[in-house]
Amino acid sequence: MEKEKLFVKLGGAAITLKDQPGQANHEAISRATEELAEVHASKELLIGTGGGSFPHPVAKKYNVQQGLEACGAEGFVKTHEAAAEINSLVTKELIKKGMPAVPVQTSAITMMSNGRISEMYTPVIENLLNEGMVPVVYGDVALDSVKGCAVASTEMIFKHLAEKLSPKRLVIATDVKGVYSSDPKKGDAELIPLINEENIKDVLSLVSGASTTDVTGGMAHKVQELYNLSKLNIQVEIISLLEPGLLKRAVQGETGLGTSVRLTGGE
Repeated sequence: MEKEKLFVKLGGAAITLKDQPGQANHEAISRATEELAEVHASKELLIGTGGGSFPHPVAKKYNVQQGLEACGAEGFVKTHEAAAEINSLVTKELIKKGMPAVPVQTSAITMMSNGRISEMYTPVIENLLNEGMVPVVYGDVALDSVKGCAVASTEMIFKHLAEKLSPKRLVIATDVKGVYSSDPKKGDAELIPLINEENIKDVLSLVSGASTTDVTGGMAHKVQELYNLSKLNIQVEIISLLEPGLLKRAVQGETGLGTSVRLTGGE
């Protein structure tokens, strides 16, 4: 029987320590990789890692989103180095847990144009999946034909790959339970259980003011990209990685664990 194809993002806010640049949340990484290893045999997984406190402070320091003229070769290299470092930590844990995980360097296979992915050499990823391996992609800085360089977020990478690989579902595991009406760490905030075409504009308006050091555009960018993914008939679930067991349950197909993003009439 053909395995269900699934994309899983281990969000940077959960796998790194937000207020400690360059520090990983080893407990969260260990638990997440263990839960993925427990279900790997029945799923065809592509995993993406967010950068969190590894590349985001570096990219912000060097103004990477302003392009290569602003950040220079040093900014490009140091941002990539930080993104690759957290990806490597996660990949090593996956391998330790028995998964045939292979890191895939975004900047080596991707070209961008004015901040959007224009080209990505995907046969590498497709063949890894065909051979039963687990590609581990990650948000990274990449060359840009207009700006010189730009940041390719994990959500942007997923969107590009989804158009070619057609996963059935996508699970985003982060440090909160889902998308909220306001910052859940700063006061009264209501979980938004479903995002679809009826409320997407309102949700984007609610989350667009959130303060963040995320150089990819923060929560508003993530919500927009995930909504775009749902248009490809992909079920998107946003859940907390910090609550034990939720990742495994979501990967196995359980819904209603956080925020669902799907068009009306979707499964």
